[in-house]
Amino acid sequence: MNINEAKQFDEEIRPYFLKFWDLKPEGIEGEAFFHFKAVIKNKKFKGNNITGEWLFKRYESYIESLKPLQAGKYTKKENKILSPIDFLIDEVYMQPIRQFKDPLDFYLYGIE
Repeated sequence: MNINEAKQFDEEIRPYFLKFWDLKPEGIEGEAFFHFKAVIKNKKFKGNNITGEWLFKRYESYIESLKPLQAGKYTKKENKILSPIDFLIDEVYMQPIRQFKDPLDFYLYGIE
């Protein structure tokens, strides 16, 4: 990939990255963009290329699935929402996204 192609690629994915970043702007934005580009260039999900739009929607779904379980400093470690960088590095986008119906049901009965 030459410099012009790299610049064009960056320009094409930047709008999706900015939406992705705005969901939880935590960490170093430049580092997150680097990992965002690397995932799009090098990874596949179920045999399909990963796009910026898909990655944004995946992170959005991930955050929405964990919102009911957030309780400030009392949130369990495994239920804390990861930063964009950790979401990418830990490849959480490859894992199935759990959907909780009601956090009280989950707490009382273990029903997901």
